[in-house]
Amino acid sequence: MVNDVEDKLFHKILYDASHVLSLLLSERRNELTYSLRTRRHDRTLPQRVTRLTDNNFIIRQLFKDSY
Repeated sequence: MVNDVEDKLFHKILYDASHVLSLLLSERRNELTYSLRTRRHDRTLPQRVTRLTDNNFIIRQLFKDSY
């Protein structure tokens, strides 16, 4: 149930530019890159630095289903 709510929130953040949390998203990916499979978002993946940043909601959602 929690995963569904988190996915809905992330979707709202991605597609609503006026959402408060949209400022925390990374930049959009360059369209010239390869598209080998469909992805959940069109954002670049940030560097994974520490475990603390790995637990951040936005970071977790960006990396979700990435591999």
